[in-house]
Amino acid sequence: MPVIGRITGGGGEVFAVNGRIDRLVVQPDRILVADFKTDRTPPADPAEAGESYVSQLAVYGAILSQAFGGRPVEARLVYTAGPLVVPLAASRLGAALDRLGVPSPPFASLGVKGA
Repeated sequence: MPVIGRITGGGGEVFAVNGRIDRLVVQPDRILVADFKTDRTPPADPAEAGESYVSQLAVYGAILSQAFGGRPVEARLVYTAGPLVVPLAASRLGAALDRLGVPSPPFASLGVKGA
């Protein structure tokens, strides 16, 4: 599913986003985003999931939360080589947006540490 939008950084710069979401579930109380990774083997430790992947889902989450009235976002990486599903911690998603200077939407806490 295509995702297209804009997010504004802390300094007023506008970031245009154009990407593709592999799986999207919109519920009345939350949004779930899943991105499939087929190009590599899964990390031995979920905390080793690549920062570029985390940033990608954080940006998608920011756009989707805006589009759906501020609903909290859950994000997962799905490594097809495992298969392995890696839920991403809200703190890690928020930190990825902080590095870009983008305000963080509410990310749902999944009780995951380090991923």
